[in-house]
Amino acid sequence: SMEWKFNPMGDDESRDGSSLVEFFRSDVFKDFTDALVREDVQNRLDAKQEELDEGTPVRVRYFLSENSADSARLIDTWLKALQPHCDSKQCCEAYFRKPLQCFNQPLRYLTIECFNTTGLKGDPAECNENNESIKTNDFYWMFRNVGRSGKPRLKGKRGSWGIGKVVYHLASEANSIFCYSVSKNCFALMGKSQLEPHMIGDQMYRKVGYFADFDDKGFAMPVSDISNPQVKAFKADFGITRGNDDLGTSTVIPFCRKDVTVGKLVISAIRSYLWEILKGHVVIEIAANGTETIELTADVEKLNGYIEKYFPPDESDKKGEKKKFLAFNAFYAKIIASQKHQADIRKFALKDPRSYNNIFDYKPLFSSPAEFDEAKKCYQNGDFLEVEAAVTIGKRTDHGQESIPSRFSVYLQRGQVDGPQVSLIRDGLTILKLPAHRRTAFCALTLIEKPDGATDYPLSDFVRAAESPSHTDLKPSREAFGNVYTQGSVSLLKYIMDLMWELSAAFTDVAGTEDESAFDDYFSVEGDDWGSSDAGAGGTDDAAQEQPTKKKRRRRKKIKPVLPPIEHRRSFFRIVDQWNEGVKVVNSDTPAKPEDLPWMLQLKLAYAAEGVKAPLKKYDLSDFDCRSEDEASATIKANCTGCKVVKREPNRMVFEVASPEFALELTGFGTRRDVFVEARKIAGSEVIDGTPDEVADEGEEDAE
Repeated sequence: SMEWKFNPMGDDESRDGSSLVEFFRSDVFKDFTDALVREDVQNRLDAKQEELDEGTPVRVRYFLSENSADSARLIDTWLKALQPHCDSKQCCEAYFRKPLQCFNQPLRYLTIECFNTTGLKGDPAECNENNESIKTNDFYWMFRNVGRSGKPRLKGKRGSWGIGKVVYHLASEANSIFCYSVSKNCFALMGKSQLEPHMIGDQMYRKVGYFADFDDKGFAMPVSDISNPQVKAFKADFGITRGNDDLGTSTVIPFCRKDVTVGKLVISAIRSYLWEILKGHVVIEIAANGTETIELTADVEKLNGYIEKYFPPDESDKKGEKKKFLAFNAFYAKIIASQKHQADIRKFALKDPRSYNNIFDYKPLFSSPAEFDEAKKCYQNGDFLEVEAAVTIGKRTDHGQESIPSRFSVYLQRGQVDGPQVSLIRDGLTILKLPAHRRTAFCALTLIEKPDGATDYPLSDFVRAAESPSHTDLKPSREAFGNVYTQGSVSLLKYIMDLMWELSAAFTDVAGTEDESAFDDYFSVEGDDWGSSDAGAGGTDDAAQEQPTKKKRRRRKKIKPVLPPIEHRRSFFRIVDQWNEGVKVVNSDTPAKPEDLPWMLQLKLAYAAEGVKAPLKKYDLSDFDCRSEDEASATIKANCTGCKVVKREPNRMVFEVASPEFALELTGFGTRRDVFVEARKIAGSEVIDGTPDEVADEGEEDAE
């Protein structure tokens, strides 16, 4: 029969604590129910049966049982054997701070079930990761691993970190769960408890224990006979509705945390999965003892009712979430209707920019100026519009780098809400934390979703690689992101995140405008209203004294300061910043005079990296190499007019300029990254080693 058991720990085994759990807590548990629903529904959507069509939704059921009259028997039957382990000194210090009270109180449990899914696939006895079949062994990754996942090996999955399963344990005050799974070739019932290495008496036990059958070596195996009386009793005691042929997984969380409530489950489901609910990809049912079942389906009116009922009232809703999701409910429904060709949304296309960094003008990215003007007119009229943006992903491979073209869509509508209501959805998963830019009143959705009929969508993997463990925000500092994607990918990610804001600004003429009164509050003086008296107009003191003796009201006078002109030193050259082929330097409007010739121009070069203030210090020889045996074999080509190359180093070149009107063009750099250029007029003594010295004439320096 099944029992709870923690295997003894040998004296030579490492006592590893659960730092991963603490990391996960700090990352997402400001609102625990959000973390639970987010991770849970994500896993169940990933487990949808592949043979089912898109119109068949995954059904997820949450059942919360409180104050059961049969609590004492349930605890004695299924959980009492856990208590000595949970009450051990080490577990109390690491997790519970004090002996748990839940074993002596009415049992509160949460049963979560999913249907139209696969259940936990795979042989429960398999543990050899050299076997190819282990990649899709759900049972192995669920029960035999923490902080590791098979999903990075599987493209198109929503999760990737492997610690989402921890959220189930942390939902239990005893850090323990049960799984009841029906798959095509296997039934399994098994429990798992995730604690600390701990001692009972003089015996040290491992931190993971199982509710299972154990062989002679202490290896835990699930019960695999669905007709087993213990299995039938478990199913009846914990309200499992799954039939013997209903594929899927039922997860039971005993001693469920008190802050998980029906209302919070509703809010969290709408926060994270409103889009998937409206798309008909998932139906979420939520109920408790003696309450009517709440069913979240693709019904806009019913969803509005649940948002009104369960989200905080306006006066206590500091984040304005009620208004936000009421707006999203209508906004998403219109977008989905357009995808089904049931509504018209004006569609525009953006070309792939040469660089994703510092784009100041979005008009050239449209197919024509007229197309931009039409999109702008639609936006300003309050119409829905879709902008499909082309991008190129730079990915590292075993053979170097590859450029992968892809697309995503931004949906916009102006003026239908009080403030900006924006979201980014990747494969149905809403990224909750996005940077805010302006207080423009508009709705926007950046949608990263596999096109109909596509078998692969590399942009989804790109964004997923930057997501935090909780999938709530995007962190390109994640090591896996930098290891997989090339330099410049941070700029691409920022372009994707900011495009909805930038398009809104471009369509409302916010970008590139100047506010002439921006400094008035900083540069102003206290004084009379100038020009209102003879004295103020240049009269004498006597004239001023003849004015009425009534005390004049003084008020702040805003004036613009008079600043001395800035003297600029004469420069013989300028960098052409609109040249897209590489680097181009030409003579300035005041070129060198004959007596100034020849003179030396030094260029130091590096790829620009977002957030790096000193790109030259980050130069790496693998980026590019300006050196060559001769000009013909050079990787970085120099096309010179009125000048010539006199020195080549890895990222430094020196030119002798012999003509007042000259031009030099450098090509051969990567086309997906900006090149940072530091240009200086130098003295002859600097040509050899670049040591700073006084230049022959006026000092000058430029950088791009």
